[in-house]
Amino acid sequence: MSEIGKLVFDHTVAKLEAQRGDLSNLRNQAAMSLAMTGLVGTFFATIFVGIGGASGGVADFTSRLAIPLLLVVILFALSLGYAMSVVVWLEDVTFSFDGPTMFEIYDELNDTDAFYRKYAEDGESYFGENEVKISKAQHRLWMAMVLGWGQIIPWSTIIRSMLFV
Repeated sequence: MSEIGKLVFDHTVAKLEAQRGDLSNLRNQAAMSLAMTGLVGTFFATIFVGIGGASGGVADFTSRLAIPLLLVVILFALSLGYAMSVVVWLEDVTFSFDGPTMFEIYDELNDTDAFYRKYAEDGESYFGENEVKISKAQHRLWMAMVLGWGQIIPWSTIIRSMLFV
């Protein structure tokens, strides 16, 4: 049994390590989402200020375009918030086992098969809990991207309104 027990344990540890990599990739993608949101916002804000300056001032347009500008601010802020919630990870996830605790458990069980079984089961439990948390992070990243790109729509409405007064 211990050979299959070790195989299952090793498989479980490999799955947890793969999850660690998945979370790391999500965090990198969220950082890219932050950069993309900032780039889109900066690009359109520069055009907005440029057109406003050439037309006699941004203040002339801001009262008329209050709703689209508010929508831009909301989309921008929500996109940053969702992305930051992935980059700055606040949830507990477990990708490995504590060595000293493993020795203690082995001494208590005094059985290699039971030891592998316990840690394989614990690892599967951690894997399931991590999957739920990583899925939530994937959803938040998706929302960050949609909201970040979504700001293009109100920005284009604003720019069009300024150009075709």
